[in-house]
Amino acid sequence: MIDEESELIQMIQRYQDDFYRLCLTYVKDSMAAMNIVQDAIIKVILNYPK
Repeated sequence: MIDEESELIQMIQRYQDDFYRLCLTYVKDSMAAMNIVQDAIIKVILNYPK
């Protein structure tokens, strides 16, 4: 379980900047893009199987 959680965290850290840039191309607003990324990360963590 710990290994899976650390892998999830590593994956989030690895791709969060790419995801942010993708969101930014759609919404054209840095704060909105950041909020979208944060909301998505929270959903991933909350819905991650325990």
